[in-house]
Amino acid sequence: MSDSELQVGRRRVRLTHPERVLFPRDGVTKGDLAEYYALAVTEQEATNRTFELGGPDAVSWNEFWERLKRVLGKRRPSVHVPFGAVRFQATLTERLPKAPVTRDQLTMLELGDNVVTRPDAVGTFQFPLVPLDEQLRRAAS
Repeated sequence: MSDSELQVGRRRVRLTHPERVLFPRDGVTKGDLAEYYALAVTEQEATNRTFELGGPDAVSWNEFWERLKRVLGKRRPSVHVPFGAVRFQATLTERLPKAPVTRDQLTMLELGDNVVTRPDAVGTFQFPLVPLDEQLRRAAS
């Protein structure tokens, strides 16, 4: 288990598993999201603005899984499962530790367009965009 601390105003916040990828298709980790939130509270330039968060790579769901398997060194075949079956499985398992997928994640996938089109967050917060393969390597190590 890895932990880190984050300064938010006058408080220090302990963050568990900052390397965990929350948005796989964009490679955004829990640590990335926490840093954005902390800066959104403290940076005047972020006041009353909405930001899109994502990495520089726009990949399909199939390409994401192929990249993940490559990073993990796995050579398993991909099996396509009907969306309804996956939603049922998520309903049963989402409260378990390390659930494979949650209903919220499936809702985001159903929306289709999860590509970041505005670079406002990068300009405001000065975070570099990290390619998906690198984010996956970090999460897997």
